[in-house]
Amino acid sequence: MSELVSIGGAVDHLSAVLEAFRSGAHRKEQAEAEALEAPPTSLLERLEESAEVDPTQRRRVVVARQIERCNINCLPCAGGGHGRSTTDEAGCRRFSLCPCGQMNRQLRAVQRMRLPAGAQRLTLENYEMPPELGELLERWFTLADAGEAPALILTGPPGTGKTHFIVGAALRSTLSGRRAAYIEAHHYRSLLSNQMDKVEGHEQIDPAAAIKGARALFIDEVGMQRGDLERREICRLLHEAHAAALPVMVASNLTPDELGFFGPGYLTAPVADRLRGACRNGELHYHFKGASRR
Repeated sequence: MSELVSIGGAVDHLSAVLEAFRSGAHRKEQAEAEALEAPPTSLLERLEESAEVDPTQRRRVVVARQIERCNINCLPCAGGGHGRSTTDEAGCRRFSLCPCGQMNRQLRAVQRMRLPAGAQRLTLENYEMPPELGELLERWFTLADAGEAPALILTGPPGTGKTHFIVGAALRSTLSGRRAAYIEAHHYRSLLSNQMDKVEGHEQIDPAAAIKGARALFIDEVGMQRGDLERREICRLLHEAHAAALPVMVASNLTPDELGFFGPGYLTAPVADRLRGACRNGELHYHFKGASRR
């Protein structure tokens, strides 16, 4: 009869080894998780001023710091986003963006807006919104979401908050999935210098190219450029936006009368008439008052 050998000590030793292995793996996984970058509480925290001057705009612009890593289950793609590759019931492989990948897509959309330096601080969250202006903004977004092309006209003296409001609205539009084309009218001629043509010693661009891919148009400082060429280009831009059925938001230091809504003014009669109709004959108009906030 064979002699039985006690293996209790060996079992205990093996259990200790396995437990140490599991603990080491857990600590390694925890360390990896701590090293991964957590998603920001707000996308706007990822926006900052560029270190160099954009040669096409001759000014500093806002850039976005994309999220390089998010969580252990995300797979970085070649474009710098994140997502998961899955197999559907038909056996087809599909790639879907994870939350951080969706954030990176939004950040890239904000960067394509080419906002002026400092504009990352001009959000609606830190804007003192008058109730009546807030109602107009929500109505504008509701009409835009319904497939219409409303125009919100913002007028008032310099420094009364028009730029802060229109930049904040443009950021909200892009971050909610409606990519905005933001244009400072006095920089408009230099936005796309690589597409400019020399015409009678002046530089012109194609307005359709300036709004290509956008689903909403925001124009600031309309009226600052007094030359006939600049005025004609802004009118062409608004005409193209109307033809593309884009929701529009316009900010100007000029009054509606000076813009040409009620007679000859800065805008051509056809463009002024279209804007007047898109703003519901003045219902979507807000005049900023008070002293300069600068």
